[in-house]
Amino acid sequence: MNPLHKQTLKSLLWTVAYTILLLSTITTFLPITICLLMIPVMALAVLETPLRFILFVLPAFIIAYLLAGSLSPVVLILGLFFLPAGIVMGSLHKKRKSARTVITAGTVALLFEMLICLVIATLSGYKVIGGFREMSKTYLDTIQPLLQGVMSGDAEKAFIDTMIEMIPTLLIMMSIFWAFVTHGLGRVFLSMSGTEVSRLRPLREWMLPRSFVWIYLLVLLFNMFVSTEGKSVLGAMVTNLYPLLLFAFAIQAVSFFFFLTHTTNKGKALPVLSIIALIFLPPAVFVYSFIGLFDVTFGLRDRFRKNK
Repeated sequence: MNPLHKQTLKSLLWTVAYTILLLSTITTFLPITICLLMIPVMALAVLETPLRFILFVLPAFIIAYLLAGSLSPVVLILGLFFLPAGIVMGSLHKKRKSARTVITAGTVALLFEMLICLVIATLSGYKVIGGFREMSKTYLDTIQPLLQGVMSGDAEKAFIDTMIEMIPTLLIMMSIFWAFVTHGLGRVFLSMSGTEVSRLRPLREWMLPRSFVWIYLLVLLFNMFVSTEGKSVLGAMVTNLYPLLLFAFAIQAVSFFFFLTHTTNKGKALPVLSIIALIFLPPAVFVYSFIGLFDVTFGLRDRFRKNK
């Protein structure tokens, strides 16, 4: 087959996949669809020129919009929201940038779009914080029978207030997750079709900068000994930085477990079990974060290499 025809066929398949994903945004598959929506965009941005990219993406929007009926605005809004970040990631992959650069750029693009959406919503008269508070209260009221009176009225209010303060953390975590999924699955699918893009370094080689240790310790001290209640800027910064750093060092610990298994060639189940524990046992994140902290601070990997 002619190379141009082969590439066109690939792009057509991505267009079909994108159309299906856009239509699935109005179904119960929405939580899954949101995680996958940027993948066809990124792939088409890698495969095609800007003009041909438009020619493949536009029909997907038109078909999905027409078939969605009264829910077509939902399709349009979600599709347009994830479009720029997908283009950014695809364009950088096309320029052979590193996977780390691509994921960082995708994360920043998503955060910027979220910020714009919040500004537009606020200027339109929608009370974002009030809406989030009401949504959280409705959710807690729904699961109240499961809590069996564990959470009182004051505790419920404090929990909701904390969640509101942590909105920046939630937005950052969502953006990082979406960018990682888009890069990871997109790279696999592109590779299967014969198109190679940059990949992340193996998890066992991941290492946080030493500067993160000092930031983590400062935030930890503030979190332990300084009251972060109220509406102070410092309190908001600590409230949001602490869980982010906690998670970052927990991932560092998982990376260390992978390194340990690779270096010693023993305990091959350890990395997998560590990930399972991190997902299903949330308190494990505190233990993991200290392991990750020791790994970065004291160079545990260098010690294992020397011993070996």
